[in-house]
Amino acid sequence: MNLTHSNRSILSSLMVNLACEQHINILHLQHGN
Repeated sequence: MNLTHSNRSILSSLMVNLACEQHINILHLQHGN
């Protein structure tokens, strides 16, 4: 397992986590309105 591959998977999982948080924030905003 080379470094670039592990970095890429870490980065993609971070992006997924970020997208999930954004989605949750949007849902909260919609419920707030």
